[in-house]
Amino acid sequence: MAPRKSTRQDKKPKRTPPVLTPEQKKKRAFQRAQLEEEMKIMSSGNHADNCLLYEPVLRERAQRQSCQPPATVRVGNTNWCVCGHCCPMPTEEESICCMEIENLQGIVTEDITCITEHPQFDEYCQNKSNLKMCLLFSGKWRTQRTPEHNREFRKAAYRLFTRWIHGFLGPKHRRPIPSCVVRKVRNIFLEHNNRYTGFYVSSDYCAADMADE
Repeated sequence: MAPRKSTRQDKKPKRTPPVLTPEQKKKRAFQRAQLEEEMKIMSSGNHADNCLLYEPVLRERAQRQSCQPPATVRVGNTNWCVCGHCCPMPTEEESICCMEIENLQGIVTEDITCITEHPQFDEYCQNKSNLKMCLLFSGKWRTQRTPEHNREFRKAAYRLFTRWIHGFLGPKHRRPIPSCVVRKVRNIFLEHNNRYTGFYVSSDYCAADMADE
């Protein structure tokens, strides 16, 4: 009698957490406390009236571009990617590289070629504890694990990325999420049934809309 094949997938080895120095632990604790305070402010709704204070200033070139009719030369390719981590996106709005975001110019350094390589990207967009906290403050955390669990984590990651880069924007003040960020987040928090069409997650829509939901 042939042995039964195991249907259980091989588990990936757990990544050993890095050993932090006392100074690094202190810095991480401060960042977490700061993030928690920001989440409380966001959940209170008091930031809506002051959202214009955090609106990024559009430069003359960006203003001229916003008046031009939308082109379709970016859809389906990554010729526009500068960081080297973007993937083809279904719309022109989503086909944007992190290096094209003005507010990132003061965050990305010469040693970092993509915002997904920034140390704080892990804290804002990959750390499950911080993402869970974001969902808790927004009233969207579900204690029972469901097929939509990772989708909620993706939404929280997009929301915290927007808060990190652009500040408090208030409702309906959305900003495009770079393709490289979308790709990284989707690879970390996979679709529950792994249904992908090319680079697109079947149940997802524009990341900027998901962040504003």
